[in-house]
Amino acid sequence: MNKVLILGAFDRYNYGDLLFPLIIEKVLKDLNKETQIRFFGIIDKDLSSVGGVSTQSIKSFYKECNDSDVKVNIIIAGGDSLTATWSSLLASLNRFFEITHRYRNIISNIVNVNFLAKRFIGGKTKYPFIIEKNKFKQINKILFNSLGGSGVNDNFINNNSALFEVDYFAVRDIDTYNNLNNNGINIELFPDSAILMSKLYPLETELKSKTSAKIIEFVRNNENYIFFQVNQLYCGKDYNTIIKSLKIIGAEFNLKICLCPIGSALSHNDQIPLERISKKLDIPHHYFEDVTIWDIMYLIAKSKCYIGTSLHGTITAMSFDIPYIGLKAKKLNSYLKSWGVENINYAIDFNQIPERFRIAVKIPKEQLVISRINQIDRAELSFQNIYQLIK
Repeated sequence: MNKVLILGAFDRYNYGDLLFPLIIEKVLKDLNKETQIRFFGIIDKDLSSVGGVSTQSIKSFYKECNDSDVKVNIIIAGGDSLTATWSSLLASLNRFFEITHRYRNIISNIVNVNFLAKRFIGGKTKYPFIIEKNKFKQINKILFNSLGGSGVNDNFINNNSALFEVDYFAVRDIDTYNNLNNNGINIELFPDSAILMSKLYPLETELKSKTSAKIIEFVRNNENYIFFQVNQLYCGKDYNTIIKSLKIIGAEFNLKICLCPIGSALSHNDQIPLERISKKLDIPHHYFEDVTIWDIMYLIAKSKCYIGTSLHGTITAMSFDIPYIGLKAKKLNSYLKSWGVENINYAIDFNQIPERFRIAVKIPKEQLVISRINQIDRAELSFQNIYQLIK
């Protein structure tokens, strides 16, 4: 019987991170119902109330890798996991470490913040999600499921020999692929596995049944709206620019603005800029809070366009054939370059939103459909590769 340990950042409220284990479990169980799957994060956490999973801590993960009664297969679930550090992960879970991580360039002259975080968590590897086989007794295979690596460079690769020992190494964007491939790592390029959501959770049946009543009511009463999201990190001092852009497209196209946070973890804090925008935005809009991942998915799937800095907000739009506008984020730009539809396949600044919106809403539906089908076919092929290795 297959025993699969899925490791990732599932212990914080961030839309994309919460999607990964759900997608992987559903696909692997469809391929073989007997597969045993367990979820692990950095800490014990149960986020099932917002649509996520219940995770066990990294210490429990290590114990399973050493003491399991059979060999285990490790799947690093996805996301920007390659260069994630102990301090960056703990910053999403602990207010003190969030502050120290923010000022790490200054504090590092006095103390090694990453070392402290690693000791605090009980980490055994240099990087949380780069698992070194020789440190554990019962690992069979290590598989990377369409990871991102916006911080990957030659120096990083040369200092992580474990990258060359990964049994299946798939990344989700062309920049990460090129960086690793040019350094001699056997690598594959596949779309992010979250692209499968529209196939696994059909919109008007399974997804709608998981969506909150307040969201269903909003969508029923507001046929024309756009979904807007922004991460605090990328917002900076550009509030007035964002508000001006939203007012232009809201008035020009008679659209309501749906402001909805996708990541509320300490290192994302979408709710902070969105609340501020809501207070200053004097056109029809609605600010949502306390939403589940199903609420977010449904709101994007029923919108006229997605606009935001979130990679997985964009991938949700892609999965449901909704036009999208990517903003600012480097990893989002790289993904759009890899898989986006022509003319909306790169991220833009906030002052370019109106111009890009006029282009996005004119993209022929069939182009969005073709892009979605291609990505889903590729993502399913990646899972077939994974299954062949662990069955």
